[in-house]
Amino acid sequence: MVDLMQKKSFVRTGETVISTFNFQELASGQSMLLLYGFTSKGASPAGTDYHLSSIPPRSHMQYVVSTTTFDVDFDVNILRPITLEGEALINCKWGERGGSSGANLSMIITFKLRKYNAVDGETEIASVTTETFLTAASGEYEDGTLRFVVPRTYFKEGDVLRLTAEGGTGAAPRQVALFFDTETAGDELKVWLPVRIQL
Repeated sequence: MVDLMQKKSFVRTGETVISTFNFQELASGQSMLLLYGFTSKGASPAGTDYHLSSIPPRSHMQYVVSTTTFDVDFDVNILRPITLEGEALINCKWGERGGSSGANLSMIITFKLRKYNAVDGETEIASVTTETFLTAASGEYEDGTLRFVVPRTYFKEGDVLRLTAEGGTGAAPRQVALFFDTETAGDELKVWLPVRIQL
């Protein structure tokens, strides 16, 4: 019996890199790139940098939290040209952390996929927003997967792929939070991006 999931290699004359794809990737014409959100300590004592990486290290911070709104950019530098196109997924945990309980609090988080470079600046590619989360208690969380479609977008070497997370609530001192703890199962921020295969 032929193993349809067996990886095969395709190489053109003169190429020094052998790319391998399984049957599913060949049939769909794309491969899914999994990236994790995490933070590192910035150059200044109070600074924090936000990153995306396929190999998640321990995150300097485990969540971002605000009594009103937050707007953070998770970045990864593109080292080889890639083209994104297709259905993307974000798996995240978010909710109300630590603030006073009492009146109902509604909150949402919007994720925006963007491309950045020094010449063109920041270009928004696609976005997706969570359902409105309504809670009357402190320390209630939602987790799940968001789906959105990425139009065909080319990233050249030196571009920055950016995932912006915007969250908010107008009910201070209640706190809206987004988690990205790379060491705790269920608290990670994961992003699956569809990469076109060039055969």
